[in-house]
Order: sequence, then structure tokens, then C-alpha cells
Amino acid sequence: MVDIGLEAYRFSISWSRLIPNTKDFTAYANVCFEQFGDRVGHWTTMNEPNVFVLGGYDIGFLPPQRCSAPFGFNCSRVSDNILGYGRAVGIYQTTLGNPPLYIHENGIY
Repeated sequence: MVDIGLEAYRFSISWSRLIPNTKDFTAYANVCFEQFGDRVGHWTTMNEPNVFVLGGYDIGFLPPQRCSAPFGFNCSRVSDNILGYGRAVGIYQTTLGNPPLYIHENGIY
């Protein structure tokens, strides 16, 4: 990567491959920070949360495909997303201190 002039590389760690059969985001975040924290200088805890919220709960082109009227009113997953981020930040600070931590929006790095 250095040979071709890259200063950074963005990749994701698959939740289902790292800890299969769990939906506990805090466990996933903890494993990531503990196992890879010594090699990763900049962390992104949420990738394009607007896609998740708009695509799944407003426009409906992603699962669960809407919760707003007239399609339903259970939008609890949106707040779960925010709470998960907050928990990840707490684990991050406990495990790694305060190096850079990001939320990435579409095309903004």
C-alpha cells in the first residue's frame, strides 16, 4: 500500500465471522478493540448510519422496510443504533484510551 501511495485503508471486520451467533454489539466491539487495538490507529464504530435509518425505516429499501405510518410505528431499532454507538465508545475508551474514533457518512472520510 505504501508503494502505491496509500496513506490509509478502510476495511470492516465482519461481526458474524468474529463472533457468530450473537447480536450483542458491545461484545463485538470489545473483541475488536482488544484483538486489533494495537494495530488500528483510527476506528469507525458506525458506517453510514443514515443508510441504516433512512433505508430501513423511512424509505424502506432495506430491511425491516419501514416503521413509519402507514407501515407501522415500531422504530426502536433506530434508538438501539445510537445506544450501541454509545456503548462502543465506552468500551473503546476503557480499552484503548482516547485515540481517534469516527462515525462515517456516505463518502465522507
